[in-house]
Amino acid sequence: MAEATVWLATITAMCISSCSSSQPMALTLEGNGKQQSTPQETVAPRVLPGPPSPSTGSFDGSRAFEHVRHLVELGPRTPGSDAIHRAQSYIIEQLNGYGCRVEQHDFHASTPIGDLAMKNIIAKIPGTEPGIVIFATHYDTVRLPNFVGADDGGSGTGTMLELARVLCSRKSKLNTWIVFFDGEEAQGQWADKSSIQWTKTNNTFGSREMAASLALSGELKKVKAMILADMIGPSNLKIKRDTGSTPWLVDLIWATAARLGYANVFINESYPVGGDDHFSFIQRGVSACDIIDFDVQDTYWHTPQDTLDKVDPRSLAIVGHVFIEVGPALEKNQVTPVLGIKSFHEKTGRGQDTLRAYRQSGIFKFPVTRRTRTVRGYDVKTRHAVGGSMSVGLSLIELMEFTEWERSKWYDWLQERRDTVLTISTGPNGDRFPTVGELVKHIFIAEKHHVDRLSNRPITDTDSVSSDNVEKLFQFGRRSRKDLREFVEVLPPGDWDVPREFNIVNNLVSVTPRKLIVHVFMHEVRHWAQIATMLRLNGLAGGFPDFLFSPVMGGGSRTD
Repeated sequence: MAEATVWLATITAMCISSCSSSQPMALTLEGNGKQQSTPQETVAPRVLPGPPSPSTGSFDGSRAFEHVRHLVELGPRTPGSDAIHRAQSYIIEQLNGYGCRVEQHDFHASTPIGDLAMKNIIAKIPGTEPGIVIFATHYDTVRLPNFVGADDGGSGTGTMLELARVLCSRKSKLNTWIVFFDGEEAQGQWADKSSIQWTKTNNTFGSREMAASLALSGELKKVKAMILADMIGPSNLKIKRDTGSTPWLVDLIWATAARLGYANVFINESYPVGGDDHFSFIQRGVSACDIIDFDVQDTYWHTPQDTLDKVDPRSLAIVGHVFIEVGPALEKNQVTPVLGIKSFHEKTGRGQDTLRAYRQSGIFKFPVTRRTRTVRGYDVKTRHAVGGSMSVGLSLIELMEFTEWERSKWYDWLQERRDTVLTISTGPNGDRFPTVGELVKHIFIAEKHHVDRLSNRPITDTDSVSSDNVEKLFQFGRRSRKDLREFVEVLPPGDWDVPREFNIVNNLVSVTPRKLIVHVFMHEVRHWAQIATMLRLNGLAGGFPDFLFSPVMGGGSRTD
């Protein structure tokens, strides 16, 4: 886990005792830093069977434990390793065997130790309505000698596989996605627990990739909740309320657990977990909750002692049972009321710093302008509309989605017409940019330079950026947008509305990061409209992108 982690798995006591003659793997480091498995004589742990599945909603903790055992026997499952490839094959094989619809999302992650191929695995269970609930975990392990991650990386994976067995044959209103993330752990060649360092960008690769992809496709708006399971294996399982998770979702899960008789496991005590895969979704406005017992951070967490004996089938069964029952609870709770500022203070007693964090997390759907407008049929105080709930405003994520969609459309259009379009003169209305290519270049450079300012980096030298080659120009644009997305993902919620001073075009400007990012998006939209006008004046027309026809905020278009 990045600053807290994964889940659990299954096996019966009979199977454990019958397998006690097998040879678990000890691990050594080769000269190139790769981990290698060697057999070692070890006494298998004595494990009690999980509770009978009829008492836990058909979830079989012993089955879940068996999955964990299999993963542990593979050895360290670091991204790019042979062991993680075998783990991927095993997960996919199990999901296919349960009749799940399985998707594999391959991507490459730029890490401190090089470019690594990673894979997210998703089991999608269709519902009868558009909403999506995501249950997720990570299956990779931290890059440490002899670390097999039974609890951290194994317990969550075993639990999710058993959850898939139960749910893939069921029908429900919400679409249910069961997700296995790669690359959650901080990437580096670590010597021991104390050497591991987390930065803003060296971990949670799989969850960040998925959240960004869903934002681009427009599906992120359909996600009602993201529930993460990370390190849920201890025998004396105690799951505390993560203070960084979405409060209403935490309340719903804890109420479900109490109703099932697990109040002694899901305890009413707050704890700040820190960064984990759920935060990739919270940063993009999705309600999310981290289910984790992080008390083990002072014992076996990120040590070779995170072995199979640290995982209890009963604990996996309890978490699995709660997850099974949370689905119907979410279906009944699809419209989540959003508190106004006044009632937020009254109910929580929290101040402006926390309010900013909640605003950024998406719990509050504030307009970009921060102004509340009166809408017919809409109660501005409670933000409820007749027959449901609604929010008035355009979020940063929606602005980002639209500009990325608009860029892709312009790229396709310019590629069809080759580089000569970039040399068209802008005439007297081109400001200080003589050609279309120079104006496109200005869009990307402005974005890059503003991100440099916000990130406290030196302003990038962009003199060598081509303005007469479509491919090279948009390659630079993709790099600048990647930098912007990474900045948006890692900026602490409390920093979004803190004014900062920048020297911009010989002016000393006091501006918040939120406002400067909004300016980047609006600046781009304005200049693409300017380019479209110039091209029309030069006799070129057709297919220019328009917000109305974009997938942002739902809807779509077709030619009749």
